[in-house]
Amino acid sequence: MHHLQDDWLHHLRDDRLMLSRWDPESITDAITVSLREHDRFGAAPAWRCLPSYRLVGQTNPGDGSRWFETAPVPELHRRAKALQALALALPGSVYLRQGDEVGLPDADKPTDPLALAELVHARAASQGTQFGSPLATVRHATYVRHEHHLAAAPFAFVQGLDWCPRDVLAVLARDVLVLVNTSTRALMLPQHAEVLLSSRSLGQDGDNLIVPPATTVWAAAATVA
Repeated sequence: MHHLQDDWLHHLRDDRLMLSRWDPESITDAITVSLREHDRFGAAPAWRCLPSYRLVGQTNPGDGSRWFETAPVPELHRRAKALQALALALPGSVYLRQGDEVGLPDADKPTDPLALAELVHARAASQGTQFGSPLATVRHATYVRHEHHLAAAPFAFVQGLDWCPRDVLAVLARDVLVLVNTSTRALMLPQHAEVLLSSRSLGQDGDNLIVPPATTVWAAAATVA
């Protein structure tokens, strides 16, 4: 029964987003194809938050340009949190493996299930009171996702915002504007922008919040339109 459940989850979840390149076009294509294919069957997608960092067989496109193949480890961790925050804003459901909620890379996971559970529990205990920690971010994202009904929200890609460069991904989920800064420079939000969630700490320049590279922000759309 366990194997049947694992197999069912494997086919249900969608890994395309986690195998994209680190640019708006690739991420847009991954989301668009996934939504289109699930719409054909009237099924909601289940987005996978973090990849295994291991590409084998048919999952390996062979070009060495996936988002987790093109940057040093600290940058990869920031990208992973940014993509996780994006996935948590998408329509459908979100699939988290054990350890995803505390930002635990596969390389650090013990092979013994009990040891893994203990490690995840220890990380959760230390992160629970840390503002901006992976666990705190996932918990807050889950709360905002529920409050704004994002699982069943209308969804659209956004272009033409005069303050948002083309190399920054912008999507609208109901009344939440989600920005993924895939560029190499900081992004300045409009004055009075109401930030609902951020995958990492933001900077500030006067009255404007600054979004660093490799960061995802959820903002109340009415405050940044």
